[in-house]
Amino acid sequence: MSQIFKSKWMIITGILLCLGVLTFIIIGQRLASPNRTLEKFNTAITGGHVKQLQEILISGDKKVEINDEASKALIKHFKENKTVYKKVQNQLKQDIEKENNDSSRLLSLSPSGKTMLFFTQYKVKVQPQMITVSGKRDNEKVELEINNQVIPETGKSQTYGPVFPGSYQVKKKVINELGIFIKNEKISVWDKENSVTVDSKTWIQDDPNIQKNIVQTVHQFNQEVSLWETSEYDPAKLTSATSNVQEYQTSLRKPEFNTVKKYISEIQSAYLGMVVDMDSIDIWYSGDRWNASLDVLVSYKYGIKLKGKQQFKDLSYKRGQQIHLIFDKEAKKWLINGLDNNYVTESTVDTWDHKEDVKVSTPKVQTWHSGGATNL
Repeated sequence: MSQIFKSKWMIITGILLCLGVLTFIIIGQRLASPNRTLEKFNTAITGGHVKQLQEILISGDKKVEINDEASKALIKHFKENKTVYKKVQNQLKQDIEKENNDSSRLLSLSPSGKTMLFFTQYKVKVQPQMITVSGKRDNEKVELEINNQVIPETGKSQTYGPVFPGSYQVKKKVINELGIFIKNEKISVWDKENSVTVDSKTWIQDDPNIQKNIVQTVHQFNQEVSLWETSEYDPAKLTSATSNVQEYQTSLRKPEFNTVKKYISEIQSAYLGMVVDMDSIDIWYSGDRWNASLDVLVSYKYGIKLKGKQQFKDLSYKRGQQIHLIFDKEAKKWLINGLDNNYVTESTVDTWDHKEDVKVSTPKVQTWHSGGATNL
């Protein structure tokens, strides 16, 4: 009797053991099934489950970490691009059906270790991509940032990465002798063609600080003109101008002054202000330097007193000019590099849509005397 019981117990134990092994195999195959991975992938994407998605992704480049920001970017890209998501789903299904994983694709199913000791589990392998930058000038440095992280520049010219695929807000930063200029751009890092453009000319031209510096340089130069006019046209008084402008303008005016100097007892000059056509500001890079130009209407109070006369002769004037500037790399500032009469009048100024009226609240009167000039 005991022998029969023992035999039955062995049979039951064997059956239970077989059932246990069978259950173990079924559960293991279920957990390790690539279909299960695809199900979890779809659930994570459609539900926006960042952590769940991270659990089933592996990076095709060890330098790229799969973190919350990367997972969010991938989810965002799929939600914004339904057709792309559908295509990826179909490709992953084909991987399962053909049991042939194309690891060169952006996303593919890939064996990734064992689960329950014996069963090969699968994850979705993601291949990070590169970003190409166009528009960079030789004298400029370009930096890209995503989520406050600087994207490294590769050994290949104007190529940055690797970057985990997805939709991002990229911060484009151009650094040159004029300063640091930043623009943000939405970019989809996907497949092989990922590029952003930097346009320093446009960014600089639209930069309010650059415009302010240019206007301030012209304003300073106009003040120096009054000093120059009452110093017998000493070129050194035009400190906001290039040496070429100093010498050329002096060569035009000083001979005229020397001709009439013996008849004049006093000259007074005061810069009153100017009106700037802000829409006329143009900035460009040429001749290995930055150049600029703008249109202005300049006002001066100017008078001369002839010898033997008590009253000043009022020769005050308003002059329309196109001012040309260059940026001096060594001095690190804008300098006046040319003056052209553009014959702008007050009626013309009235038609300007965006103008800046630069006034001098307390104009300084500069004076020259025949007996000893105060500004020499």
